[in-house]
Amino acid sequence: MDPDVLHEIDARGTRRTEPRRSRRWQLTALVRSAAVEPGPSGVRVNAVAPGVVRTPRVAALPGTEGRRLTAENAPPGRAAATADIAADLYFLASPLSPYVTGQTLVVDGGVGVKFPTG
Repeated sequence: MDPDVLHEIDARGTRRTEPRRSRRWQLTALVRSAAVEPGPSGVRVNAVAPGVVRTPRVAALPGTEGRRLTAENAPPGRAAATADIAADLYFLASPLSPYVTGQTLVVDGGVGVKFPTG
């Protein structure tokens, strides 16, 4: 797992992801607190929490039925492409978001809205 990217599956709260859920909230708190001190210097601190991203490794795992279910779970009808995540990372790192700091942007295609955990 890339330590600089929070994974949205960590927030699902299933029994097998409880340690990940705890880590996700700890990292979210770190992002929020880390954004405060350097803020006056123009430094912004944000994170992205992606959902299922269609990479070659992920595509090989679930089989045809798993890919169909993954697509059905997301309101856009598909898993995210790496370009989807990259676009949101670009937004957060660019001048397009000068007033966004201390935030974790959930990029899960609406799965968290369709299946809320809390």
